[in-house]
Formats: sequence, structure tokens, C-alpha cells
Amino acid sequence: MAEEHKEVILTQWEQLIEVPKTPYAYMVEREISNVWNKMVFDGENARSAVDDSIITIDREMRRKMEEFGYMEDGKVIRPYPIPTIEDIKERTRGSE
Repeated sequence: MAEEHKEVILTQWEQLIEVPKTPYAYMVEREISNVWNKMVFDGENARSAVDDSIITIDREMRRKMEEFGYMEDGKVIRPYPIPTIEDIKERTRGSE
């Protein structure tokens, strides 16, 4: 690999930030794949495939938020804190 390519890749690597994980993140990832498969292999309309997946994701989100005590009967009872990179850095400062 050319040295200049390595430098570009390493520079990009420094900017990489992982999307925060939530208790239902696996369902979002799965449904993105499902939308792709429905469109490419089944010829389904993109809007229809996305709309169906949104329903599935929302249902799983509510189920998980109730399971972990953030929702009750479809109502938010306490907010779910989505971690940011700043939160993570702050929490890990003491362990350095």
C-alpha cells in the first residue's frame, strides 16, 4: 500500500465515531438490511419497504423501553439518555 494512502486512511480513522447503541439498535440494523433485500430481490417500492420497517422498529423500541423501565403503557416515564462521545470521554477520564 502506498504511504500516502496509509496517511489518508489513518486520518479518516481518527474521525470515525460509532453511532450510539440503544437497546433496540439491532432492530434498526436488521430492518435496514430487510429494506434493501425487499427492494433489490422482491422489487418492492422503497417507500413501502421503509414504512413497513418503521412500524417494526417502533414496535421493538417501545417493547425494549418498557422492558428496561423507560416507558409504561406506551408513555415515557423517564428519558432514555443516549450517550454522546463527550459523555464517554468524560466517564473514562478517571480510568486513564
